[in-house]
Amino acid sequence: MRYIIIGAGAVGATIGGRLAEAGGEVVLVARGAHAEALRAEGLRLTTADGQRVHRLDVVTGPDEMGELRPDDVLLLTVKTQDAITALDAWGDAEVAGGGTAAQRLPVLCAQNGVESERLALRRFARVYGVCVWLPATFLEPGVVSALCAPLTGILHLGRAAGGTDALVRAVAADLAKAGFEAPVVEDVMRWKYAKLLGNLG
Repeated sequence: MRYIIIGAGAVGATIGGRLAEAGGEVVLVARGAHAEALRAEGLRLTTADGQRVHRLDVVTGPDEMGELRPDDVLLLTVKTQDAITALDAWGDAEVAGGGTAAQRLPVLCAQNGVESERLALRRFARVYGVCVWLPATFLEPGVVSALCAPLTGILHLGRAAGGTDALVRAVAADLAKAGFEAPVVEDVMRWKYAKLLGNLG
């Protein structure tokens, strides 16, 4: 699988960098000065193990990628207010062999809040929720820190409409190899609502 991280900020860049460290194929989607820094100097990611520089493919949108691959996984990590723009842009992208990303590819909503899954379900056929417990900081363009140890974070995953499947289990296995705890759960949206209630406290 190839992971396309749509919104390579603190959370997205950390997940992308750790997946790359574990041998995963990763594309970072960023814009402005952040995209320029990632292209020029790589992603400088500091974890509890120290700082590493990841030279990853960086794009600002689907137009720079050409046809997407059938094994691509879209990981949505933009702020919720940017979700519709991102979902529309990437949903219309063509996939090799026919069809669009919205028709054929999975999108995983790895964001705080519970609105993006609803927005994605109106556009994509395959939508998954990710409950994100990942302390990370965007320090400056191209530089991200995520110092939690021994795990980089905890990412609960499941189908947004409920249940699990082989795809989400495969993604969870990749995340586990990359230093995350990644439980696959039947009711991921309950986890996300519970986190919001905890944040209110």
